[in-house]
Amino acid sequence: MKEKPLMYRLVIIDQKLRKLMAYERRGISPAMIIAEGLQVNCSTLAEACEVSEKTIQRDINYLRDEHLAPIDYDPMKKSYYYTEDSFSLPAITINESDLFAIAIAEKALKGHEGTPIYEKLKSVFAKIGQFLPEKVSMEPSWIDSRISVDPGRHTNIDPDIWTAVTRALQSNKSLEITYKKPSALEAKCRKVDPYHVVSYQGDWYLIAYCHYRDEVRTFSVSRIQELKILDDTFNIPQDFDYQEAWQKCFGIFRGDKDYDVVIKFSTESAPYVKEREWHTSQVLEEQDDGTVVLKLITNHLDEIKRWVFCWGSEAEVLEPKELRSAIRNELKKMLSQY
Repeated sequence: MKEKPLMYRLVIIDQKLRKLMAYERRGISPAMIIAEGLQVNCSTLAEACEVSEKTIQRDINYLRDEHLAPIDYDPMKKSYYYTEDSFSLPAITINESDLFAIAIAEKALKGHEGTPIYEKLKSVFAKIGQFLPEKVSMEPSWIDSRISVDPGRHTNIDPDIWTAVTRALQSNKSLEITYKKPSALEAKCRKVDPYHVVSYQGDWYLIAYCHYRDEVRTFSVSRIQELKILDDTFNIPQDFDYQEAWQKCFGIFRGDKDYDVVIKFSTESAPYVKEREWHTSQVLEEQDDGTVVLKLITNHLDEIKRWVFCWGSEAEVLEPKELRSAIRNELKKMLSQY
């Protein structure tokens, strides 16, 4: 006979212990519990779960060690019991579509291979697997051969730096970082207060208050060469909200001035533009000639400039004039190379 899965056994143990608590609330004496065979021990649980008593003992230890279950043993009753009735056993309800989603998510995880969080997330998926009920099953081989997830390339991050950043983030400790911008000739030392960490297009970014610049800045974690956690603590300003502050960004970098961006797309590219949300503020206007005009508000032009170039001659920036000028100058530089 196939051994029942761990989650199944844990549920049975929990049910038996709660049933015993219900009897005790009704005033049933220890002698009556034994006489009626209501005690919960390795022998009765092994019979109920169709496993050995050693397996049940390991399950009891697992509940205590991994889930901090308040289980004790009463030699008078010859039974285990809960010392606290507020304990709740972690449970999972899953169907085939849920299992399918987990399989896809695990494939997406491979895109983070080589990053510090990969092993931790991999461990999480392994724990999820332990709690899957036996009756839900799906052959995963067809997913490997028929479905792929391409999360794009990722940057390499020093595991020690990643650990220090997340530790400082959790404890509100300031950081001293040695950071080199792509355009800089040498790295500079800065003191920052870490507010938020975000993953964007294969890179991890630290949103932090920079004491040198006296403003909140965005730092690529992969460009942090050295890092030291300081004793100084800080409080995140009450008016700081990452989602609100960055919702106008067209990408990861934020500026100080809002721009009304208007881009006209050709009839050939219009169907592709209309089928996706490019920005939270976007408004699409279909024209009589089949073209489409995209309007949005952003506070940084560099990333949207690069995005416009991806469309080539299919896109024309109508506003603002700063963006039109930047694209024109970039095109002149490009033409000089050909």
